[in-house]
Amino acid sequence: MDVDPAPVTLPSDPLQPVGVFQAPTGTTIAAASMPMSESDFTPSIQQAQLHQARLLQSSHNKRLPSDKEIEEKAQAEEARLASVSSVPVKVRFPDNTSAQWVFGPEATGAVLYEAVRSVMANGGQKFRLVLPGGKDVVKDSQGPNTLLIHDYKMTRSVLVNFVWDDSVPGDVRKKAFLKDSVAQRATAVKVPELPKEQEVDDRVPVVPSSKPEGSDRGDGGAGKKLPKWLKLPGKK
Repeated sequence: MDVDPAPVTLPSDPLQPVGVFQAPTGTTIAAASMPMSESDFTPSIQQAQLHQARLLQSSHNKRLPSDKEIEEKAQAEEARLASVSSVPVKVRFPDNTSAQWVFGPEATGAVLYEAVRSVMANGGQKFRLVLPGGKDVVKDSQGPNTLLIHDYKMTRSVLVNFVWDDSVPGDVRKKAFLKDSVAQRATAVKVPELPKEQEVDDRVPVVPSSKPEGSDRGDGGAGKKLPKWLKLPGKK
């Protein structure tokens, strides 16, 4: 994960969300309702060149890094993580409502779980928080290797998914997720309009042949004729 270009100010109470958002009103996601053209799916010259460069790079043999290089890379990663002073974490709930918090370097997985419970109508039920990709789960722990920024590599805005535990009964899942006091603060999610880009003709230019015109013509063409000594026997 990259680092956000500008740090976000930490709230006085890390358990209080900085934003609560309503569930989308429509059944169609905003991205699907945007107008598109065939050119949106056609790679540009720059993308094609980048793809070719990556293919070429992957075909080259790569040597294994030395111990010094491995150590330098680890030190650079530690410095990068240490430079992150805050991270916005948005949690999406089963009813598609969501809430966002801002945490500092000392926040652990247990702090995130406690913050989520503080907005739940049924905070005593079991659940887990899943990172993007669906494989890694944030642990509800204050123990080692549970720092959100350093250990879970949350260095920029991240969306975490709330998943009920299998033991949670169906009637609880159907109820409103947020507390009434929290739900009253929820605002609609605003989707920013993308600026219209000017159409640029980025088609691959046709490179003219280096051969002079008429070089492929026969004897009747205007191209250069073969010398007599080069002609095959039987030809005149």
